[in-house]
Amino acid sequence: MRVLHVIAPVSFGGGESLLVNLLRERRPDLDETVVSLYHAPEFEQRLQAIGIPTWLLRNTSIGAGVSRRRVLFETPMNLCLAPKLWRVIKDAEADIVHIHGYPGSLLFYLLRSVTNVRGIYTHHFVRQRPSAVERVILGRCYRAFDACTGVSNLVRDSMNRAFFRGGAGFETIYNCVGDSFFARAPAGRFGDIAPAGRCIFVHVARFVSHKNQMLVVRALRDLPVHVRGQLHVVFAGDGPELARVRRFGADAGLMDHVTFLGAVRYDDLPGLLSVARFGLFPAENEGFGIAAMECLAAGLPVLSLDVELMEEIVGPAGLRVARDRLAEGLVRMLSEGDRLVADARARGAMFRASVIKDEYMRLYRRVSRLRGVGVGQSAASAA
Repeated sequence: MRVLHVIAPVSFGGGESLLVNLLRERRPDLDETVVSLYHAPEFEQRLQAIGIPTWLLRNTSIGAGVSRRRVLFETPMNLCLAPKLWRVIKDAEADIVHIHGYPGSLLFYLLRSVTNVRGIYTHHFVRQRPSAVERVILGRCYRAFDACTGVSNLVRDSMNRAFFRGGAGFETIYNCVGDSFFARAPAGRFGDIAPAGRCIFVHVARFVSHKNQMLVVRALRDLPVHVRGQLHVVFAGDGPELARVRRFGADAGLMDHVTFLGAVRYDDLPGLLSVARFGLFPAENEGFGIAAMECLAAGLPVLSLDVELMEEIVGPAGLRVARDRLAEGLVRMLSEGDRLVADARARGAMFRASVIKDEYMRLYRRVSRLRGVGVGQSAASAA
């Protein structure tokens, strides 16, 4: 079976890591290739390292943190890629085209009338209420696929509410974690990252407002001095909020209790997690929370906000607190967190790449048996 993955990478985030981890899991009866709509050096290097053939349709890199306006601006140029994508589908002799996100969904809709290849769509983000125009256009795009998946139940439900009223167009296949996070990695340069005797909390995320790094340093400021002296928070990531958070930490006299590493290479993250005791994931409006799951795979219980996604993904392998109780959560984790280590490892194992790959294999086989049936139709009519 030949599967052609289509993605518009903007950085090496959840969607890109999912695809790399899935592609690393080889199956003898599956031949996979990738079409990248944009130039993304780290993503392309990772595909090359695992021997995955890749087509690049646009030699343009749009980077991380892309605004809605930029996405709309890029749409006309991306629509012009439809003929190129059609030729790649033919050259690859694809049985299934697996689209990851926008604008691949729109391109597949345009091509569906000129190709009989089966199509699968995967969505990574919680969908807010669409406009009437989006509901019509994107709804038609999603119904052109033979199957649609979301990386969590939260994502699945948001897409079904937005585009499949009264129906169940999307199903859940979770994101996955690379095998390197499950084995204790050498600490390397992170071995002396914090003063001896401190309990290390690690927060891995891009510095943008909804990741809530500022909330973390404010919680540190609010801790009693004797409690603050027991812990150290390590931030890994860069982004537009980094300078503001760092400045707040300095003004609040917290620099002995925090470390700002900046961007950390994905391959170095297992080593960083090996020196930590707990994970921090106070983000909101996430579709999956890959950094939280990587912490669990490494055996780190996770402190998060009490939001629906963390109840689904982290479950009993962490502590969830209200937004205004994060300082209290840090104190509780110091006293209660160690008993959650076994739960963290067990929870992480549910999201191994091999487990999720098996789920996609079952979906590919199911879809390959369909004939002319879209997501908006009944699979029972596919005789």
